Order: sequence, then C-alpha cells, then structure tokens
Amino acid sequence: MAVYSSRSAEAAALKGVHLYHFVFSNCSQRVRIALEAKGVAWQSHHVDLASGAHLTPGYLEINPNAVVPSLVHDGTVILESNDIIAYIDAQFDGPPLMPAGADDREAVQKLIDLASGAQAAIKALSHELLFKRVRKVSAADVDGMAAVGAPAALVDFMRDFSEDGAAWAERVARARTDIDERLGQLEARLAHTGHWLSGPEFGLADISWVVNAFRLQQCGYDIARYPRVIAWCRATTALPAFKRAVSEYKP
Repeated sequence: MAVYSSRSAEAAALKGVHLYHFVFSNCSQRVRIALEAKGVAWQSHHVDLASGAHLTPGYLEINPNAVVPSLVHDGTVILESNDIIAYIDAQFDGPPLMPAGADDREAVQKLIDLASGAQAAIKALSHELLFKRVRKVSAADVDGMAAVGAPAALVDFMRDFSEDGAAWAERVARARTDIDERLGQLEARLAHTGHWLSGPEFGLADISWVVNAFRLQQCGYDIARYPRVIAWCRATTALPAFKRAVSEYKP
C-alpha cells in the first residue's frame, strides 16, 4: 500500500474517511466508485485543479506529487488511486472486490497494474482531445507551477502541452499506441471471462479500468475495434456505484 508519512497537521487530525479529489479526475473517480461499491461513508475535500489548489503548500504536504486523489483514514494518508482502492477493499466491510480464486486474483492484479501504467497515456489524450478545447495554458502559467514547487515531470508535461509543438505531438502519438495495445489486452480478457474484467463478479479490475474507458469515450477516442470493451463499459457505467460516483456526482 502507498501509505505516505505526511507532515500535514490537517491530515493527521482527521477522523474517519476523507477523500481529497477533483470531480473530473479519472483517478479520483476510480476511488469514489470503490467507496460507493463498498458502502463506505466518506467526507469530501474537493481540490480544484483548474484553480491550482493542488499546488498549495497545504496540499503538497498531503500529496507531494501534486495530484489527486489522496485518501486519509483516521489520520493515515494513502496515495495512488489503485493502491487506494485496494486499501478500501481490504479495510472495510462490504462486497469483496477481489475474486476468491488464485488465478483470477493474479489476473486482476495484472489488469490493475495495466491500468496504472496507462495513466500517462490517458492524461495526454485527455489534454489533447478534451481539455485543449477549454483550457489554455501559457508559458507564464507553467513557470508559475515550477515556482511553487510542482514536480518536474508535471512541469515538463504542462510545458509541452502549452507549446503544442513537436514534443507534444510525440507524447500524443505514443499515447495512442499505448492505449490501443492495452485495450487489446482488455478485449482478450473479456473474451475469456465473458462479462467482467475481474472474473465472475464485478470488482477492482473493473473499477480500475472503467474510468479510463469512460474518459476515452468522453474524448471521442475510437474504440470501435474493441466490441467487448464497449459492451463491458456500457454495463459498468450503468451500475449504481458508477452513477453515484461519476455520472451523477456533484462536488
């Protein structure tokens, strides 16, 4: 588990389950789905990425990576969305989200790792196909991010995005190749399981991946070559936990 030894007095004082998140962050959506699927009561701390709330000194004490989500459970900080959903499943009562069989558990963990590895590609495609329409980032904005201590990788990404040149085009091309390869693996898994990525029942692999598939559809990314993925995504996004956490969620 990605338990972080935070120096945040704010986080240390919290009791119960608290989620620092952003409404449109696919990683935040993943955690909200898990909380809803398990029936865990939680308190919201909405971090407005558009206004730079993730770059404030207070939030950087909670999450030095300047990203969302961050989960705080009785003062303990857990980072990385796929680690957080595993933590939620292990720590709280409710329907189990990992299959019982050893083979399925191994397959689920591989799929979760596959989803974690997809984040850079999802981020690039989201910015290219979705955020570019509504979000303009200037060189001064990027310099400001660097000045307040944003991680170098985030600064480099946003600089490429703001310049929208050859480096950005290369990021997007790599992202397309990467996502197509991963979708092919999902299609193969669904051919084996027939319905859910996690096995006989809905579970962590489905939660981990549905936010990525939903984001790709929001972006208008062509996934017609993956009919099983399309059918699975339709079934998953129809679940009450998804609706409460994503499609009907308001911060």
